[in-house]
Amino acid sequence: MKKWTNKTKKTVALGLVAIAVIGGGSAYAYSSSQSKQKLEAAQTEVKNQEATLKSLNRDLKGYLDKKSPSYLVENMQESQIKELKKEVEKATSLKETTIKVDHSTFDKEVEAVNETMTTLETTFEQQQAVNKLFQGAAVNGAKISKDLPIADDLKQETIDQVKKSVEKATSDFAKTIQSLTVEAENQVKQLDKANQATEKVYKDKVISTDTKLYDTAKTEVDKVKNAKAKKALTDQLSKVKADIDKKAAEEAKGQAETKQESGTPQQQAKTPEAQGTAQAPTQTDQGQATPDYTGSGGATDNGGYVPQTPQPQVPQEQTPPTSNGGGGNTGATPPVQPEQPTEPSKPAGPPAGTVGPFSSYDECYAYADSQGWLGFATIIIDGAMYISPR
Repeated sequence: MKKWTNKTKKTVALGLVAIAVIGGGSAYAYSSSQSKQKLEAAQTEVKNQEATLKSLNRDLKGYLDKKSPSYLVENMQESQIKELKKEVEKATSLKETTIKVDHSTFDKEVEAVNETMTTLETTFEQQQAVNKLFQGAAVNGAKISKDLPIADDLKQETIDQVKKSVEKATSDFAKTIQSLTVEAENQVKQLDKANQATEKVYKDKVISTDTKLYDTAKTEVDKVKNAKAKKALTDQLSKVKADIDKKAAEEAKGQAETKQESGTPQQQAKTPEAQGTAQAPTQTDQGQATPDYTGSGGATDNGGYVPQTPQPQVPQEQTPPTSNGGGGNTGATPPVQPEQPTEPSKPAGPPAGTVGPFSSYDECYAYADSQGWLGFATIIIDGAMYISPR
């Protein structure tokens, strides 16, 4: 058996050392190569996610109106907002790794995406909130409806919450929200005004039939846009109006009865007197008999009554008959004065100051009332009624 000498031992030891050094170098080179590949792969992954974020951000901005980007597109739904938010959360999550890669650009893209998503969420929430103030969509994208009635039973507190969300209005959308909250607020104030005016005539029941108060309340109620509130107030005012009409009808009936009672005795007292008065004037200047003078020198009255037309008669000059040279009257004989007829002539017309004829007392009342007469006297002539004011 060969013995190891000291020289041999040293040679073997040096050989082992050399082998160890060579093996260690190869291991380090292999490890470095693997680390570099992982780093490159991780960096590529980050860049791919950056591209995804850029694309997602463009998609998110597509939900804003092109002409007025502070508004959403029309008909935006809450379900769309939720789906977009899920995509953002997924795209902005960077995989954890022990390899140090540069993700500064990625972080900027994440910030941009989150900002756009926040704008979409906030705008949608404000749009929904202001729409709840009205009956219908006051805001649908960039389409605005300013004349909608407010929601049923809307309170000022709800309006204040929406106003608070746009206190610092810097965009067109925010300014629109502010103007709509003002419109809702004005409608609430008008409704309060109409309620207060109505309560002056109706509160659980009709408390006043004052027409001025009723007219004021009706004017204020007519300005209310909310159909439910307006109907409730209108129903109350209808009851007030019914009482006003009933009261007016009763007063009119009472006045008519009072006029009838005060007018009837006067008519009865005046009727006989009026008949005599109507006939008396006709006996003047109209009923005289025309004297007939004959050649015998005497004047004889024919004794007959000849009715004359109602016009003034010119007195005729009377010439005494002349003597015919024979017996008979030799001197001038004064003419015989015509006698007044005993039979009255027909009346020439109604007395002065009377109005008519009327066929009934109702017509007389109606005419007197239209002229504002407090009373009137009635005259009957040939069956027709004439009246004069008292």
